[in-house]
Amino acid sequence: SPEETQSVTGMTIGGVTVFGLPEDMPIYLASELRELDYVILGSGTRKGKLKIDPAELAKLPNVLFVEGLSKPMD
Repeated sequence: SPEETQSVTGMTIGGVTVFGLPEDMPIYLASELRELDYVILGSGTRKGKLKIDPAELAKLPNVLFVEGLSKPMD
């Protein structure tokens, strides 16, 4: 729920980011993201987004890249 998300992350729905999450919370990302030049994700607030090289996401200790997590767009 939005309330639980804010309670656990301290972030509002629409702005949740992978940065600053509890260290014991696993972050599952589609392995296909590693093939992109950049990704755009939440910044921690609803007012901003982050454009980042996927290689930077791989540096987070709790990130797990998962094969088949996403489906290609037709």
